[in-house]
Parts: sequence; structure tokens; C-alpha cells
Amino acid sequence: SNSMVFSQAFRNTNVVSVDFANLMTVSGVNAVYEAFIICKKLTFINFDSLENVSGARAFYDTFRNCNSLTVLPFPNLVSVSSMHYSFAGCSNVTNVYMPNLYNIGSNGMNWAFSDCTNITNVTFNSLYNIYYGGLYSAFNGCTSLTELRFPALGQAWSNTFDGMLSGCTGVTVHFPAAMQSTMSSWTSVTGGFGGTSTTVLFDL
Repeated sequence: SNSMVFSQAFRNTNVVSVDFANLMTVSGVNAVYEAFIICKKLTFINFDSLENVSGARAFYDTFRNCNSLTVLPFPNLVSVSSMHYSFAGCSNVTNVYMPNLYNIGSNGMNWAFSDCTNITNVTFNSLYNIYYGGLYSAFNGCTSLTELRFPALGQAWSNTFDGMLSGCTGVTVHFPAAMQSTMSSWTSVTGGFGGTSTTVLFDL
């Protein structure tokens, strides 16, 4: 359903699993805003059919501080414009699985994975287009992160990645060789996306 709204519905409860296997779209103001924030016992989520997340604050803080989650499986997610802080503080997540994500809208994933301190590497296999500020501070404080890969990237803005790696050390970020002429002089790139000892490679 496109109209499902249960913002804060399960906030800080003992829910252990969330199954939205048939949900294809999350849209509308505050649709699942903070719906499962601070659900400390939540270990399983199913969004296997979800393709599109849009609408003001639709997916903001949805799973923030769910620190028993280990996997973020969104196998069919294609487009995102409203995932601020969605998974921030999910400190036991090791696997971000979004193989079909193609488009991140303007400011679409600000702080989305911040303080996910057990993520080590993420590959956005299909991500082609990232609008203005789309990954601003997205991996802030991901202290175990070593590698990010964007093999399909074809379109981005100069501030798309601002602060993406703030609080991170020694991350290697891989982009397509075809993006080097566009991106290599961007302040965010030359500044390592706000991280310490960042390596940026145009080797894909």
C-alpha cells in the first residue's frame, strides 16, 4: 500500500522481526518515520519487494539505533529520496545489501549509515545517479569501514559526497575510471570526503 503510515508505531518496543515482504513503495510524509527506532531486540527485517522510497521524512530514522540488526537487506530497492539517519547507530550491522539501487535523490541518504561501527565494506553495484548532497555524511563514524565501491556511477554533483567519511580512517573508495575527469578536482574528493587517510581510486 502507498498510504501506510505508522510513524513511531513500534518505537522502543521489543519487536524482533519486521516483515514487509510485499511492500513495493514507501511514500508520503512521515510514512515510517521512526517506526522502529531504538528497537533493541529487532534482528530480522524483510523488505524484499521494496523498490521506491520517497516523500518528506518517509523513511527518516526508521531503524535508528536498532543495534541487534546485522543485515540491511533491500534486494530490489531502486530509488531513494528519503532515508536520513535510517540505519544510524545500527552498530552490529555488517552487511548492506542494496544490489539494485540505481538512484539516490537530493539529500536522499544523509547520515543513513552513520555510526554503523561494524560495517567494513559496501558495494553499490547498480548505483548510477546520485543527486545533490545525496550521500552527505552517510558513513559518518563508521569506524570499521575500509572500502566503498561505486562501479556503476555515471552522474553525481560536486557536493554529493560531502562529509561522507567524517570520523572514518583509512577508507579506500573506488569509482569508475570514466568519472575521473568529472570528479577528481572536487573538494570532497581531494579532501577525502572528510575522512582521515582516505584513498580515492578511479579504477573500476
